[in-house]
Amino acid sequence: MKTWIDQDLCTGDGLCEEICPSIFYGHDDGLFYVKEAGSERPKQPTHEMAEAVQGLRQNRSPRQLVVSVIPSLADCWLMPRVAGFSDAAGAVLDIRVQEDPIDFVRDGVDVRLTYQSTYYSAMQERELFKDVAVPVCSPAFWQEFGDADGLLVNIPARKLIETNWGASYSSGPSWRDWFREAGRAVDGLGASSVVVSDLSVAITAALHGAGVALVPRSFVEGHIGSGALVRPSSVSIAMAKPYVCVFPKVRAEYSVLRAFFEGFVRRRLRSGPRRGV
Repeated sequence: MKTWIDQDLCTGDGLCEEICPSIFYGHDDGLFYVKEAGSERPKQPTHEMAEAVQGLRQNRSPRQLVVSVIPSLADCWLMPRVAGFSDAAGAVLDIRVQEDPIDFVRDGVDVRLTYQSTYYSAMQERELFKDVAVPVCSPAFWQEFGDADGLLVNIPARKLIETNWGASYSSGPSWRDWFREAGRAVDGLGASSVVVSDLSVAITAALHGAGVALVPRSFVEGHIGSGALVRPSSVSIAMAKPYVCVFPKVRAEYSVLRAFFEGFVRRRLRSGPRRGV
């Protein structure tokens, strides 16, 4: 008799295999099986066993990866790189855009992409990248308000796009932080006429000439490379925490997740040229 561990009920921590390695066998298809007598793994090929329970897994492809990601990282970093990964790995990405915290078991998530990992101390973690916040604006905007030193001295405060970084960020760099780093006074800094609640919206506002936005550099590399945005100053603010991917220990050897790490973490798939950043 073949026994399958229901993934909807599994806690995702791999305790069954850790506690009873003589009984349970974990395969890189994400399933756990009970070993057959006298064998280190099921005698029937694992992919055939997986096919037998596809109805229970809602016809999920063995090359499918469920990726949960915070909104700004999805819009500005992940999506521009998805096509390259899917083509190279032959994988199906089921992308869920969610704010922190999420429930891995309830939502059936394989890997979570987020800023820092405050909510997921029990999970495995890999760093995606560390970033800096940089000012960006449209070429036309800089032509009108630019200065030779890139210190934004000609830009009125109302044109500094203010971003509420979102629930997944404990805090984010502010314009006051940037002005201090640039050696400029912050006393009397006026209010912005554009306040947005998401980083992707701040970038869109800058693209349309609404002002200058302070955003993670990795989110705008493609726009800068194409010339749609300019980075007028070399002054930047280090982000306090890295962007990370977190996942249950049981998923560490999942072949599609390993391919994801190779494509997005090690090789750092890019959305476009990095000229000017």
